Amino acid sequence: MSERVLITGGAGFIGSHLVDTLLEKGYFVRVYDNLEPQVHGKSQNIPDYFNKEAELIVGDVRDREKLKLFHSY
Repeated sequence: MSERVLITGGAGFIGSHLVDTLLEKGYFVRVYDNLEPQVHGKSQNIPDYFNKEAELIVGDVRDREKLKLFHSY
């Protein structure tokens, strides 16, 4: 079983490069990102590997209730 990693903001510029590196090293990657239009544009351009090699969960780190879902992760 591969190591699991949770990356907040993983669909952004820096986070997506980190995701690329971790996937290359065989990690299971879960990304938590709010897909803010100011960052991703109106079309919400996100890397193609989400839902294939990495899991994308749309949410905001300021939402404490939703973050509780990751306590067991």
